[in-house]
Amino acid sequence: MLGGGIPPTMTASRTFSLEDQRTFAELSGDANPMHVDPVAARRLLFGKPVVHGVHALLWGLDRWLNDRQGDEAVTLRGIDVAFQTAIGVGDEVTCTATSSDAETVELELATDMGKAARVRVKCTDGAESVNGRLPEHGAPLACREQTPDAIQSLQGVLPLYVNPRLLERLFPVLARRVSATQLAEILATTRLVGMVCPGLHSVYSGLSLELAGQSGATAELGYRVTKCDPRYSVVQMKVDGPTVSGSIKAFLRPQPKRQATLAELRKEVKPGEFASQRALVVGGSRGLGEITAKLLSAGGADVVITYHSGVTDARRVVSDIEAGGGSACCVPFDVCTVSSDALATVEGEPITHLYFFATPHIDGTKGGFSPALFQRFCDYYVTGFYRTVHRLQTRGWLPRGILYPSSVFVEDGSKNFAEYAAAKMAGETLCAYLEQAFPKLSVLRPRLPRVATDQTASLIPIKTEDSVPVMLRHLRELELRT
Repeated sequence: MLGGGIPPTMTASRTFSLEDQRTFAELSGDANPMHVDPVAARRLLFGKPVVHGVHALLWGLDRWLNDRQGDEAVTLRGIDVAFQTAIGVGDEVTCTATSSDAETVELELATDMGKAARVRVKCTDGAESVNGRLPEHGAPLACREQTPDAIQSLQGVLPLYVNPRLLERLFPVLARRVSATQLAEILATTRLVGMVCPGLHSVYSGLSLELAGQSGATAELGYRVTKCDPRYSVVQMKVDGPTVSGSIKAFLRPQPKRQATLAELRKEVKPGEFASQRALVVGGSRGLGEITAKLLSAGGADVVITYHSGVTDARRVVSDIEAGGGSACCVPFDVCTVSSDALATVEGEPITHLYFFATPHIDGTKGGFSPALFQRFCDYYVTGFYRTVHRLQTRGWLPRGILYPSSVFVEDGSKNFAEYAAAKMAGETLCAYLEQAFPKLSVLRPRLPRVATDQTASLIPIKTEDSVPVMLRHLRELELRT
């Protein structure tokens, strides 16, 4: 039984920084770009770097143990975790711990986006005897890109290691009170999921471990895939270590969406049908912006695309357009920054058409309404859009036509995307105002269906429409209007 005066509940809050994530990646060996690379992560499932689930788990356990009187050693007897919603880097997360009995604690991790994890831990006073001392470092792993067929039969071992200085920096109480071997086993599970199986395209979903009573075993975590169901992207594994045995659940997440090349799109476009345009495609480095830039170029338009952080993607799009005989350039531009003046560097003929695809990652809440999330969407879809038009107007380049893509979510009324829908509706109202203020300006604001892009990626297969015919229909409508 756990000694000391034990309060029935404990609450702690914090935010995880990118530097915290990189330190944890060094400690655990899990350097999946989803957790540590902001540019790569923006095209992945969550649209931004997210906290390792095990990082948040160990922080919660550390804060719970910190509230316990005494400094005695503790042995973990069992741990069950269900990771429910990703915790974004920079988001505030709250951990609430409730001790249901003398040996059991239940933790709940939550952000303003909803519950992030449910944890149940059993532990007892006293240290379990473990043979040997673990190495401080292991050989770095390459982040493997696995296919469902390859995953089906995967099995192997991961050597255990733990750096005591990094462990103490991140989890000072756990470092003192829980055996390094048990912590190394837990850390190895995130290295397994993030780097090996499923590897590069992975999401850690759940963990269930029990003390196995085999402390004389080799300092390795053995793993074996027991289920891989491509229909639902589910991967389950059996794991065994020196002190624990149990199972892991993960998902094989969708890869970034590859858009068609200009050469592939030429057959969809009539030669010269957009030749009168000099088009500014804001957010043209990927997704619908990328498709729009290529379709316009295939129809003879001179295209300027902007990017926020994805310079490599933007240059790739420009190179593809130029290789296909089109004309394009790219400039950095942040619609949310008042001082951003990159559009002033654009030379040549005036901009005649604006295509606005700037967007944050489209998150949804699990019920309720988040004013902060609504404001984030408005920063792009309302304020950022207005600033873009105003900058062009100031330069004497007020476009003849603007495409402002809205969404069917405005009319669907999904409670999980209320903030997004409300911001898009506000943007539509701004479009109507601009048409009244500038009679020669035509603003097309179609409510687009769900189309296949990085933004619509999902662990569970969902129906999406082909973006090419959808966008081409609206590009042609705007051309006729102007």
